[in-house]
Amino acid sequence: MARLRALRAFGVLLALAAASATGAAEDAPCPRGQELREAWYSPTQVRARGYVELEPDANYRLWGVWQFFYPEGQKKEEGAYRGAFQPREGFTGDAPADQRDGRWVS
Repeated sequence: MARLRALRAFGVLLALAAASATGAAEDAPCPRGQELREAWYSPTQVRARGYVELEPDANYRLWGVWQFFYPEGQKKEEGAYRGAFQPREGFTGDAPADQRDGRWVS
């Protein structure tokens, strides 16, 4: 079990490094069956960015690397979700902390 957690953490770190190296999640191709979604503070200020999968009930599941930003545009935090629930109505890109996968960095 500890080895599985270590491998999962290593995979998350690799994903974070890849996203950071390319500049942001929007530079990577979307995984099959998922789409890039963004939540906005205003029309010019992104709040969150990452991948979602649309469920049959029209809600979202958040997957992979997600980035969150302050209103001024600086990165607030980055980490991964693995199927975290997010209602489509009122979408913010933010799910409860207990639905995060692995380590998050600020």
